[in-house]
Amino acid sequence: MERILLDTIDKRLKDAVKETPGANVRSVIKPFFLERSEPVLRRRMEMLAMRGLIKCVKTKRDVLVYPIDEETEKKG
Repeated sequence: MERILLDTIDKRLKDAVKETPGANVRSVIKPFFLERSEPVLRRRMEMLAMRGLIKCVKTKRDVLVYPIDEETEKKG
């Protein structure tokens, strides 16, 4: 399996998702607005989802994010 390299922002975003599962994307990325712009942070969240590190669920108004259990992924 290919090893995925994450920088500090990606790791912090992933940890924020783990702390608040089911939160919308904006509430997760809001504390990082001083470091990066909103479009950049949203793209980072999309990339984490594409890599399978978090799960994004679109609702009528928002996109909710959930952590992916590493143990479940290893079994499957």
